[in-house]
Amino acid sequence: MVDSQRVVRELQTYLEDLRREHEMLSVKIKGAEHLLAELGEAVRRGPGRPKGSGAKRGPGRPPKVAMLAASASVGPDAKRRGPGRPKGAGRGPGRPKGSGNKAPAGGRKPMSQAAREAARERMMKYWAQRKKTASAG
Repeated sequence: MVDSQRVVRELQTYLEDLRREHEMLSVKIKGAEHLLAELGEAVRRGPGRPKGSGAKRGPGRPPKVAMLAASASVGPDAKRRGPGRPKGAGRGPGRPKGSGNKAPAGGRKPMSQAAREAARERMMKYWAQRKKTASAG
C-alpha cells in the first residue's frame, strides 16, 4: 500500500514537471512565431494551421507577393485578361471575330406567346416519346 502511494506521488510530480515544461515551450514558441510574423515570414507550425497559411506554393508558381505586385501594376483590365495575356487578347484562338467579351446590351429577345406554345408542344411530345421507350425497354 505504501509503495503504490509513493509511485502515485512520483507520477504526479513527474506530470507536473512535464506540464511546466510544456508551458515554458509554448511561451518560447509563441515568441518565435511573433518574431517571424514581424519579419514578414510565414508562420508554419503543426497540424492546427489552416490550409494555405504556409509559404509553400506549387511547382513553377511564383510567390503570392510577386503575383499581387504584378497584377497591381498592369492596370484595371488585368482582372479580365488574366496574368500574362496581352492587351488585345479578348478572344481565344478558335473563336470567330465579334465573339469577344462584349455581349449585346439587351440580351436575348423574349419569346412570343406562339413560340412559347410551340416549344411546349414539342417538349410534351418529346417527353411522351421518352416515357414510351423507357417503359417498353
